[in-house]
Amino acid sequence: MIRAALSSLILILFLFTPLHAAELLVATASNAIKVMKELARTYQELEGVRVRIVSGSTGKLYAQIINGAPYHIFLSADRERPRLLEEKGHGIKGTRFTYARGVLVVWTRNDMPLGSIEELASPHIRLVAIANPDTAPYGRAAIEVLKNKGLLKGVEHKLLYGENVSQALGFTLTGNADASIVALSAVYGVEGRLVKIDPSLHSPIEQDAIALTDTPQARRFVEFLMSHSARRIFEEYGYLVEP
Repeated sequence: MIRAALSSLILILFLFTPLHAAELLVATASNAIKVMKELARTYQELEGVRVRIVSGSTGKLYAQIINGAPYHIFLSADRERPRLLEEKGHGIKGTRFTYARGVLVVWTRNDMPLGSIEELASPHIRLVAIANPDTAPYGRAAIEVLKNKGLLKGVEHKLLYGENVSQALGFTLTGNADASIVALSAVYGVEGRLVKIDPSLHSPIEQDAIALTDTPQARRFVEFLMSHSARRIFEEYGYLVEP
């Protein structure tokens, strides 16, 4: 309880710290935090504009935006929330676009062998971490996969829910879970074992971005995210992008 209250206080202080003129505040779904850091460095080199990042589950970021959080850009893990923001007048019409399609994988540490997704139901797998399906699109996709593989009944009692994919991965990194079903982008640069998941087992994880302020600076950053150089960086971090 104390930790949650402290985290909320830190977030409030961060959000309402005045921005300098050449800064952008970007709300980023946690699956995209690593690639966003790379994009922020690239953009600062190109434009001299600092990009500050706040990450979290798509659902929680959406709620913050609805309640007045002063973000300039939102990178969601789905298409629904940016569309709703546009419809409700919180997002700028004409700036919403799909920046990437997410890839779902099973990740385990090197000391935890896993040859197939079916092995998640095996006795040697105690807990399987996924993002909260109520707020995180990757969590919903993980549940879809388990249902479509006929594994949910055998795995449901093992599921350990993280607030977002970063926390779900953290459970497995620290040994609190034996496997995670997370975004490929979340395990970029992390040593471990991967089992790829057939994308036909879940709805496409199409991820949209939208500008939240109608300023030249925000629009310019959206244009950068649509550029060839940005798409190449998204691909490097494990996303699928339109050519």
